[in-house]
Amino acid sequence: MAVQGVGRRYAEAVFDLATTPAEQDAWLENLRQLAAAVEDDTTRAYFENPAISAQRKEEALELILPGDANEEVRNLARLLIHRRRFAQLPDILAAFEEMVLRSRGILIADVTTAVPLTADE
Repeated sequence: MAVQGVGRRYAEAVFDLATTPAEQDAWLENLRQLAAAVEDDTTRAYFENPAISAQRKEEALELILPGDANEEVRNLARLLIHRRRFAQLPDILAAFEEMVLRSRGILIADVTTAVPLTADE
């Protein structure tokens, strides 16, 4: 499914930064961690709560991202916090994954067959 709007624009910016497959894989790993945190109702509510300061939210990032996370990933997360778009992370991840797969010549497709297939087929 194609992601449109804000999530795609952030993903395009990330894709421009991640120029090698190794960098793309590192971004994917960190974006997955951030997106998983957003999918947790309690964590999402924390990051969406306007009564909690951006500084406290940035401190909470340390619990989500590992110590070896790229500084650019941390900067993106901080930017999303300050722009109140942290909840867009699942869309950013989906769009970025799509771009990475496309750049590697991989296309995800749904296949419908007239007869059931065996595991080998």
